[in-house]
Amino acid sequence: MFNNNTSYQEAINAPSRRITGNVTIKGQKLSDDISSIDYVSSISGNTLTIGATNASTVDIKFKKLIEGLAERELIKVSFSVQTSSGIVERQIGEFFLTEIKLDRNNKTTTLKAIDKMAFFK
Repeated sequence: MFNNNTSYQEAINAPSRRITGNVTIKGQKLSDDISSIDYVSSISGNTLTIGATNASTVDIKFKKLIEGLAERELIKVSFSVQTSSGIVERQIGEFFLTEIKLDRNNKTTTLKAIDKMAFFK
């Protein structure tokens, strides 16, 4: 669990806040070019089946074309919160690309990725 200071808690609980999504691909952090991030956590409900694996997924849409990506490439997803004492970044997770769609007409890139649980058998 993260050690959240008072300024972070105040920023999260404020009626208005500034939160930025971040995606790191090949060591380059992309923030300004993100249209949306849809994160689905693998943990839901209050039951867990022994032997089952639960994988989290993320769908990301960018406002630009991102060339040179390959399936199974590692990406990191995080978010940043503006607080009274600066910017605090929290990692959501590391994911592997499963689908890459380049829309050359609209100049957008859509990525689908799954976390490391996808590789457990």
